[in-house]
Amino acid sequence: CAETGGRFDPPPPASAEAKAVGRAGLDPQLGRAVLQGLARYPEQIGEHADAIHDLPLTEPDAVRLRDLMLEAAMTHSPLDPDALHTILAAKGAAALLEELGLRQGLGFSFTRRDAEPERACRDLVLVIDTLAARPGLYAGLEAATLRLKEAMKAGVDEDFRLAAEAEQSRFHAAVREAEETLIRLNRGEELA
Repeated sequence: CAETGGRFDPPPPASAEAKAVGRAGLDPQLGRAVLQGLARYPEQIGEHADAIHDLPLTEPDAVRLRDLMLEAAMTHSPLDPDALHTILAAKGAAALLEELGLRQGLGFSFTRRDAEPERACRDLVLVIDTLAARPGLYAGLEAATLRLKEAMKAGVDEDFRLAAEAEQSRFHAAVREAEETLIRLNRGEELA
């Protein structure tokens, strides 16, 4: 928390773009990158089905493909890329999968054909978990910011104000960490 001359200056609120993530859903290119990774590493689908299901995809084709992948993982285990492609073709989704492979993707390890599989799977899971957590982080940040504004207007006691500041700071840090994780993974950086 920043203080200026004894006056509290709260951290700036999340940008409009950042807040929109929780309300509007996932950037389509990012959603397609995850689906591309799942098509390459379908063994991850069943293990992370809840987080994959919770991804706020916005494109109807992406939602359909995700749902078909989840269904395939739940009904045909173990799942490998060939089996997934066969199942999706039988469900009439071969064109969706083909289109996904033709689009220029982001630089995540799991979207590259030459990636080391263990790292690509690890990065894919980290991206899925981070993306699934983002709407809750943004909603929490927005709620914490609102509570802090209300506390400052109401002139609440110092302990309550400090708790509200700390809560907002924690959400700011969590949002920054999530965004930085996605940026670093997209750049191909190895995370510790």
